[in-house]
Amino acid sequence: RHVAVGGDSAGGNLAAVIALMARDGDLPPVVFQLLVYPVTDLGMTHESYARVTEGVPLTAKTMDWFIDHYLHGPKDRADWRASPLRAADLAGVAPALVLTASYDPLCDEGVAYAERLEREGAHVIHLHFSDQLHGFVGQGRIIRAGTMALDMMAAALKKAVWSD
Repeated sequence: RHVAVGGDSAGGNLAAVIALMARDGDLPPVVFQLLVYPVTDLGMTHESYARVTEGVPLTAKTMDWFIDHYLHGPKDRADWRASPLRAADLAGVAPALVLTASYDPLCDEGVAYAERLEREGAHVIHLHFSDQLHGFVGQGRIIRAGTMALDMMAAALKKAVWSD
């Protein structure tokens, strides 16, 4: 009754998939999912892949490298267990906080996932940082917005897990 899942980037992908599997009864139920710049569509078709190509730690080119080393082949990119945005149905999944950053090739797929979750009935908090890049949350000592994001995520997680 007090289990949440969360992660950033590839960890956000795993958390989103776990939340879907929990909804389907394949795993114990979860009450909240915390998705920090999550990978939700390995098809790499969203505009942010074309927009974020250089000058930041994570680019479309590095994502392509990661995906090629993660999957067996191109057809695996469409599997909802690799690309939860491509799941047939998101209804009934746990409430979510989805954090996105503009200077991130994953930005638009994260936004699309948050919007689809909400459209299909999930309670969603979407935090978008228009002036940040992938990985900023863990850089709170240098990037003030990272500490602010952590504080907001901690408050949402506490409320979701410990509110009855």
